[in-house]
Amino acid sequence: DGQARLASALKSIEALGEDKAALRREAEAGRAAFEGERHTLLQRVRDEEEKRALAEAASPLALRARVAHLEAALAKEERRNAGRVHEAVRETAGHISSLRAQISQLKEKVLRLEA
Repeated sequence: DGQARLASALKSIEALGEDKAALRREAEAGRAAFEGERHTLLQRVRDEEEKRALAEAASPLALRARVAHLEAALAKEERRNAGRVHEAVRETAGHISSLRAQISQLKEKVLRLEA
């Protein structure tokens, strides 16, 4: 009776091992199929994007739109830079004025000390 239970337990363990191996093979096959499909879909997307980009690049209308977009971006950047330059000039003028005032004060002190 003990040997029969032992034999039954061993058979159950062997069956579990076989089930585990079968599940592992199924998972690997599923993973490989998924990766294959993923690669195929990614390649299709890349191909479509490349076709679209080539078609857009060849289109005069698309080129004019791109030029207009770049010109607008350039004008915006030029305005921003002009504002920065104006602000920098104002700050520099303020510093110069402050330095001139300090120089005048120092000259007055020198004259008083010399007198």
